[in-house]
Amino acid sequence: MLWFTKERPKVLLRSLLYVAKGPWDHESRSGQLLWRIAAQGWHVDYLYETNEHEVKKAAQNLYINSRRSLLQRTKYGVVWTEKEYPLPRRTRSILIQEYQAADEPINPNAQLLFCSSAQLFASLNGKHPNVHLILDGCVGDLFKEPKQIPDEFLYVRRPIIGYVGSLDDEAAVELIRQAAAYYRYCSFVLIGECMGVGPSDLSPNVYVLGPRSTEDMPPYLHHLDMIILKPPEESVLPKVYEFLALGKPLIVFTQQDLGGLAPLVFGSCTPEQLQTHIHQFLAELGLPLDETGLGLKWGSRSLSLSDLEQEPHDPRPQTPTLGHPPKKLFQQRKQLALANSWQARAEQVLTAIQKTFAQQDQVRGWFL
Repeated sequence: MLWFTKERPKVLLRSLLYVAKGPWDHESRSGQLLWRIAAQGWHVDYLYETNEHEVKKAAQNLYINSRRSLLQRTKYGVVWTEKEYPLPRRTRSILIQEYQAADEPINPNAQLLFCSSAQLFASLNGKHPNVHLILDGCVGDLFKEPKQIPDEFLYVRRPIIGYVGSLDDEAAVELIRQAAAYYRYCSFVLIGECMGVGPSDLSPNVYVLGPRSTEDMPPYLHHLDMIILKPPEESVLPKVYEFLALGKPLIVFTQQDLGGLAPLVFGSCTPEQLQTHIHQFLAELGLPLDETGLGLKWGSRSLSLSDLEQEPHDPRPQTPTLGHPPKKLFQQRKQLALANSWQARAEQVLTAIQKTFAQQDQVRGWFL
């Protein structure tokens, strides 16, 4: 329900106008935040001005507008802008500026400034009294647990260490090559583009699964014992949190410092670091680390169902007794992902808005 007040006639308290520089994209930062805010009962209008005259309903309470004249004839409780937007002189709406670049001028009428990076947040120190760091979030339930093991994994021995991401440079190839040679009793499954790398270039315990879509990934990810992730450098933390939601040991190929997330996740960029972290996580899984002579049955090849159908249906090679991550670490990983989800970020936005309303003594009780 949309509420009005006697003090603020014709102003919808739970209403938000988002003035955008680009078209609506559900997967974008604004898209992820706005549809979650709309799900909380807010009326949200997304304005990206074009020559078209149309209003589209993107979700419950969420509308995409192409012309300013199509907006409902009322004032908004909140106006959140990526660019300059003219407000009435005597408006009581809260104005939020989405601060996107260090050289961007600060709107003197903005009561709130939101930024998405620690660097921008630091650059605003002392320049505005109400700055909030709203980091990008993750989709915490992106990889829902499937019930069935993938057919491709039926004849792959555990523990299975999955490499997720593109294997497109010599440094990454060398890291995997050395790790697979050192931990020869583990299976390494490569999920993603392997450019210029064939099965014959890798150890016998490395299987090339190839790229999989996000929709097809859950069965594979949930049946890995450990994950090595190579995310895009521009979105390391959101990807880390998405994979932490699986609760599994996670090693990340990145130049960024992830020391604050240890021992739940480790960052690696050298063969020595990778071997150390694999060793730590194998110990977490309860795997004996003095096993030797566990030779593999199959040679290197791309992993496919047609290959498996040609294999004799022998039981998998003897695997050391393998446990599960300690429940405490498993839950801590999932809780960390939840605390950094898009839902948590949307709640952070609403909390900042509520506090601003309270500070201005414009609204009392409606948001509590």
